Amino acid sequence: MTTDAPRGDHRGGPVDLRSDTVTRPTAAMRQAMADAPVGDDHYGEDPSVRALEEYTADLLGHEAAVFVPSGTMGNFVALRASAAVGTEVIADTEAHIVTYELGGLAALGGVQTRTLPGLADTADLAEVARAIRVPTASYGMVRTAVLAVENTQARRGGRVVPPARLEQLGELTSPGPGSPCTATVRGCGTPRSPARSNRAGSPHRSRHCRCACPRGSARRSARW
Repeated sequence: MTTDAPRGDHRGGPVDLRSDTVTRPTAAMRQAMADAPVGDDHYGEDPSVRALEEYTADLLGHEAAVFVPSGTMGNFVALRASAAVGTEVIADTEAHIVTYELGGLAALGGVQTRTLPGLADTADLAEVARAIRVPTASYGMVRTAVLAVENTQARRGGRVVPPARLEQLGELTSPGPGSPCTATVRGCGTPRSPARSNRAGSPHRSRHCRCACPRGSARRSARW
């Protein structure tokens, strides 16, 4: 992808990586799109989309993947796969799903968000564990369905969440002695490739999607 100066050729100048929405395809990329075999994706007949979905599922170690046209839609679909109507998602105070996306998770999905500063890095794990709401006899208590970890973190300069931290958060939602066993660790965030080449480790290791309880969705969906 390239920026406007010069159009179609970034040699000799900086590449703007603020977002995938500020870049433009090169001439070769445009030609590849024009020549790509196409079909009706509704019927699963678009070979280009199917190839992308199969590649992504294999890359991340999932049974299947689904292509969506925007990151906002991908975040919404992935979160709603694990968070039923009337449950909550715990996210960092600066998370994209909290700060942007027009509150779609609540407006369209019927799921509320609750914020925790430093969820991805500085928050004490014991504090995170205490924040997870477990259904009790108390009438009407909202259940925590997802710990949403943004990776990379857009409002923190593209910071990568270390795999070790993701594993620690995953342990909080895994069945076992003393575990509340109520939530899923779900990864949201900005495009994956730059993070993969940095500190995030292999895609299979750092996919950070852990379905912890039968109360949640059993579907394992890939989203980066």
